[in-house]
Amino acid sequence: MGWRFKKRIKNYAIYLFTKWLIRFNRATSRSFSLKFCGLLGKLIYFLLREQRRKTLKGLKMAFGMGPKESKELAREVFFNLGRNAVDTLRRAGPRDFREGLVRVKGWERFKEAYRRGKGVVGLTAHLGNWELIAAWLSWKGYPITVVGRRLYDSRLDRLLVEYREQWKERNVTVSQGAKPLLATLKRGEVVGVLADRGGKGVRRGAFPLFGRKILIPLGPFLLAQKVGCPLVPLFIHLEKNFHLIEVGQPIEPAGELTTLVGRWVEILEEFIRRYPTHWAWMGANWLAN
Repeated sequence: MGWRFKKRIKNYAIYLFTKWLIRFNRATSRSFSLKFCGLLGKLIYFLLREQRRKTLKGLKMAFGMGPKESKELAREVFFNLGRNAVDTLRRAGPRDFREGLVRVKGWERFKEAYRRGKGVVGLTAHLGNWELIAAWLSWKGYPITVVGRRLYDSRLDRLLVEYREQWKERNVTVSQGAKPLLATLKRGEVVGVLADRGGKGVRRGAFPLFGRKILIPLGPFLLAQKVGCPLVPLFIHLEKNFHLIEVGQPIEPAGELTTLVGRWVEILEEFIRRYPTHWAWMGANWLAN
C-alpha cells in the first residue's frame, strides 16, 4: 500500500471524524460538549506523539520547566484545545452571542481605531477559539475579511469556509495576494490575520519569542503601512462558561517595519505568558528545530 493511498485514507478518516464531531456537538448540551471535548483533547495528547513532543519542547524552552511541570501543562494545552473547539463545532449562532457567549475587554480601543475610517488590521494568534473573534465582529456589524491558507484537505477547508460564510465573513486565501485585502482596508473595513507564524510562500521575518526565533508573516504590517491603518491585537481565551476577547493597544503603522513587528511579538509573548495553556504550541515554527 503506497504512502499516497495511506494519506488519502487518513485524511478521509479525519474528515469523517470532524463531521461526526460537528453533529455530536450540535446534538448535545454545551456543558456536556465542553467536558467531552476536553477529555478528547487529553486523549489526543497521548495518541499524537509528535505533537506532544513539540508541545513539551516548547513549554520547556519558554518557561524552563522540568519534565513533570511541562507534562502537566502540556496535558492542559490539549485539554483546552478540545474545549476551545466546541463552539465552532456547535456552529454557535446569534442567540449564543446575545446570551453572552463572548465578552470583550478593552473594546473602546477597537472602536476608536475603526472610527478613523482607514480600516483595521486585526492581529490574532493560534490561541483559544480564534475563529470566534471574526464571527463576533461580523455579528456586531463590522465587515471583516479573514485571510489564511487553504487546509491540507479540501473537504475540511470547505467546512471551515462554510462556517465563515455563515457569519458573512469574506474568506481570502494567501494565494490571492494583497489586492483584495487592500480593497477591504480602503473601504474602511477589517482584515483579520493569524500573525503568530508564517508558512512557506509568504514573506517572513525571524523575531525572538521566549528567546527563540519564530517566523512571523510580514504581510499584515506591510498592508497597514501602505494604507496607513492601525494594527489591533485581538486575543481570545475560554473562561469557565464564556470566551473573553481582549483588545490590545493598537500599533500605529508609522516607523520601521521591524519595529512594528517587534512590538507585536512583545504583545504576543506577554499574552501567551498569561494564558500558556490556550496557545497551540505544537504548531509553532521554531519548536521542531
